[in-house]
Amino acid sequence: MSSARKCITILAIDDDQGDLAILRRLISRIEDWDVSLHLHSDPKAGLEQLASAPCDLVILDYDLGKENGLEVFARIRRAHTELPVILWTGRGDSETEERARSAGVSEYLPKNSVDRESLRETISGVLALH
Repeated sequence: MSSARKCITILAIDDDQGDLAILRRLISRIEDWDVSLHLHSDPKAGLEQLASAPCDLVILDYDLGKENGLEVFARIRRAHTELPVILWTGRGDSETEERARSAGVSEYLPKNSVDRESLRETISGVLALH
């Protein structure tokens, strides 16, 4: 008897194409998930997609060039008060984590500690709470 696959839609916003490729590869290796993954390197394009197509979860980079992820998160939160958002960042310091959690992000995930299983656990945990 096979178990049901988890079907989720994820929007990822990160200005680093290499990090988006890593995220795509990690998520594609989660065997029992059917993920519709939408990747955007431009926050504006990501927000436009979110406005026109719902998703189950947003994975948002902290350092987005001209603006930071917490500024983009505030814009997401104004329109989508319950949408889970994971802030993933190369800036894995306690000050950034504290600011992210105070702002209300669902989870904080340093990029340097992410592997397939930790990403799976983080996403599953966040979705279970929402």
